Amino acid sequence: MKFFLLFFLISGSATGASLKPMDLDTMLENSRLVVKAQCQKTQTEFKGGHVWTLMQWDVLEWIDGSGPGSIILEIPGGVRGGYTTESGVHLNCIPEKPYILFLSPHNTRFQILGFHSGQFEIEKGSGGEELVKATPQSSNTLVQSRIRLNTSREKQLLYQFLQNPRLSNLKAWIQEARSP
Repeated sequence: MKFFLLFFLISGSATGASLKPMDLDTMLENSRLVVKAQCQKTQTEFKGGHVWTLMQWDVLEWIDGSGPGSIILEIPGGVRGGYTTESGVHLNCIPEKPYILFLSPHNTRFQILGFHSGQFEIEKGSGGEELVKATPQSSNTLVQSRIRLNTSREKQLLYQFLQNPRLSNLKAWIQEARSP
């Protein structure tokens, strides 16, 4: 069963499936939505003979795109009724803690881009400003982003965010990247 799920992830059969490292440019290019949200609860279900974890999130802000005030992320893997499906996907879900999520719609639910590299924590800085921080799973995303910088306005805003990871700098970069 583990072989089938690994094949499933590598073949890219699920929206958002990616095992290669992504920088923020690639992540934004491939995501359709970016939100600031708080995880409320998790549960599991069987789907296609495998266990999937469902995570309910309250959307605090639609940073890129628009949608409902509450979303459900569908994550491969989990434990249900004595059955375990392992996928190597691990998202943080600390209730009431805000996160930034790069999302891809999947039917009536959503999947996080790259399954886990599209999640970033938000922390308050000493001056009260919101700072974006990589999770252990998304830290490589920021490293990859530093490697590909060039001199366009969009890249300058991304560089500004990487040097000073305020949520406002992330929003400015996303707005510039999405503008025609």
